[in-house]
Amino acid sequence: MKRFLNLIAIATLGIMFACTSDDLDYQTDVNTNEEEVLHEKELLKYTNNFSNSFASSTRSNDEKIIYPDYFGGMYVNDERKITVLAKSNEKSVFSDLTQRMGTNSYIVEKCDFSYNELQELFDEITELWLNPSNDHLFEDVSLVSFGINDITNRVQFDLLDCSEANIQKFKRTIKDSPMLSFEKANGKLKLTSETTPIKPGTRIENAKGSGASVGYRAMKSGEEGFLTVGHFVKKGDTVKLNGIEIGVCEASEFSGNLDAAWIKVTNKEYSPSTETSFGDRLSTQTIATPTVGIYVNMTGYKSGLQRDKVLQNNINGNYTYEDENGNEKTTKVQNLTKAAYKCQKGDSGGVVYTDDGALAGLQSGGSDKITQTQFSVSYFCKSKYIQSGLGVYLY
Repeated sequence: MKRFLNLIAIATLGIMFACTSDDLDYQTDVNTNEEEVLHEKELLKYTNNFSNSFASSTRSNDEKIIYPDYFGGMYVNDERKITVLAKSNEKSVFSDLTQRMGTNSYIVEKCDFSYNELQELFDEITELWLNPSNDHLFEDVSLVSFGINDITNRVQFDLLDCSEANIQKFKRTIKDSPMLSFEKANGKLKLTSETTPIKPGTRIENAKGSGASVGYRAMKSGEEGFLTVGHFVKKGDTVKLNGIEIGVCEASEFSGNLDAAWIKVTNKEYSPSTETSFGDRLSTQTIATPTVGIYVNMTGYKSGLQRDKVLQNNINGNYTYEDENGNEKTTKVQNLTKAAYKCQKGDSGGVVYTDDGALAGLQSGGSDKITQTQFSVSYFCKSKYIQSGLGVYLY
């Protein structure tokens, strides 16, 4: 009987205004039912509606979105209410938000900067960071990662040394702006693939015997396969399950926006599945970019099913790891998503998805070490970049 490999398993805005004044206050929740709390799928729907309102069939994933000048960010707060940061409280702002989201159940808070302003500064510093001749500047200030914080309305930099002296050094040598904020990083950003073999189980192995997790199924040029992370396998590497060769890597990237690889299934006794070992059914056509505060799920072979909120989107980070000779190396990866779920070494490649099964990305790394192998904060590579970057598609 043909065996079917579960290649997903184990690897896992309320302005209901009824007012006549032109002067509308910030911090206003105008939902007529103050007891109403949106369910997670409604939060996903309305925040996705907002994001998708800027989508264009002619715009690629790499093109920057130009937001309305009033918009400063969006997130879901701890009371599970959609919160929009805005520089203006004109009625037109609320009309635009309601039209884009398809709901008037959200909160508006005042902010200092538009998202376009933050994005411009973020892009400027990213260009400096990507230039190898500037590596020493970022090393000198102990930079771990940076990105736009949708809650604080700042471009946040995580530094190992967050002393006032080091912050002033950053401002002198790299950039000074009122749009910057600084937080202490609790350790370096680490990859979460295994560096040593463990007992056989529902995990995949590369040629060296190191383990990682299977992501989700995807096709390339009409061939069946699945995704995992690029830091785990290179093009041409074979992949095994329980010691049995099941596929070969035909595309792999660990740089830019990607930490992803596509494995072509060559063993016809195995077939990719859309159902995780926990019974969750993954979408075969929907890609999601969850808003800050939205819950996501991660299934990795080591941690099993983990679920927590998105903390930040579009994080640029310095991954540190040891090469085959034990020397520390650094690789820059862009536009990662930072989430609050725990992860362990071995979870790399695990699928990250929303509560409605939409695919968000692949588990890539962790920070804030709990033990030598476990981390309290996770980072994943976005699906929207994987599809175009590797030339794969869902099925």
